[in-house]
Amino acid sequence: MAPSAGGVRLRKLLDAVMALGDEPRLPAALERIVGTAVELTGAAGGAFAALDQSGHELEEVVVVPGGGEGAGAGVLPSGGVLAALVSSPRPLRLAAGEAPTEGEPSDGRPDATTVPAGRSFLGVPIEVRQRVYGFLCLTDKEGAEGFDERDEELAVSLAKAAGMAVDNAAMRERFGEVVVLEERERIARELHDVVIQRIYGVGLHLQACLRDLDAGELRRRLESAVSDLDETIDDIRATIYELQSTRRAGTPLRRAVADLVEESARALGFTPEVHVEGPVDTAVTAATAEHLLIVLREALSNVARHARATSAQVRIRATEDQVELVVSDDGVGPPQRATIAMDVERPVGPGGGQGLRNIAARAEKLGGTASFDPGPAGGSVLRWAVPLHWMY
Repeated sequence: MAPSAGGVRLRKLLDAVMALGDEPRLPAALERIVGTAVELTGAAGGAFAALDQSGHELEEVVVVPGGGEGAGAGVLPSGGVLAALVSSPRPLRLAAGEAPTEGEPSDGRPDATTVPAGRSFLGVPIEVRQRVYGFLCLTDKEGAEGFDERDEELAVSLAKAAGMAVDNAAMRERFGEVVVLEERERIARELHDVVIQRIYGVGLHLQACLRDLDAGELRRRLESAVSDLDETIDDIRATIYELQSTRRAGTPLRRAVADLVEESARALGFTPEVHVEGPVDTAVTAATAEHLLIVLREALSNVARHARATSAQVRIRATEDQVELVVSDDGVGPPQRATIAMDVERPVGPGGGQGLRNIAARAEKLGGTASFDPGPAGGSVLRWAVPLHWMY
């Protein structure tokens, strides 16, 4: 016995929903849903339309024409129909030329675009996690004045399937972001635990060789090689920080500074004091904060590798005009004043290689200043300040 028309419709509906699991691409999945709705309701055209960020306008995502005359034309609603759908997101059926009871112009006359191209219309909301994401829209049912209750029930079922497809796509995207972040974290760990340690070991070996050499060309070359290794470690540390910085997106600057200082304690052998003044979490932009954190990491790294310090202080002060970072220590300090403000090419003395030049370059990029000086009672003081109004 041949299946009934209702049985055929149900089978096609089930086939369309089941097929969504085999279609990883969201546009193709939505096109399948809209196409099924057009076929099973006898509509001239259909569309999946998402609400824009304002929540009051539709963004056309997928339009599928049917086989009728003028198929696909004027599928998306506008005027009173759009107002009715947005203000009251529930299924809306309109016969040809019929205006909705809600969303009409203030003078009571139906908008000329109330029903797309003057045709019958069926619109059903698509919800994603209990929020209206958009609508499944069908227009111009062939051979009838309008869509019936069975058409509406079928469209509601397909709208639920569309909501699941959108949600699944969002979950896949979030999963992909997590995978990327985890991979970045893995690379950062390997750079820190393997690459830096090997380079550091080579540097120690070369320094041991230097002790057995008199002044001469070979000693000069080995000293240059050790300096190059130090700069390479600086660059790798900066890369590690930038790989990990995505995980800290959205973290308040005070908290990020505290975390970074705590992280540096192992290399330093002590935990620096931290003093933060002013509205650093609100006045400092995310981009400027990112530069500041990279500079702070570089400064603490220099203290750990060169200063032989027993204590250090980190001070950050935000005012209406600028944010200033000061890192001071009680170590050996630079042998003489080594101003690095704006002078990113000139060498700045022992312990002031590529790392300090990078600090100066970041200050210059933001229209600020940077300096690296002996402390008033010994040790060193690094100052880095940039204006808060600077646009780049």
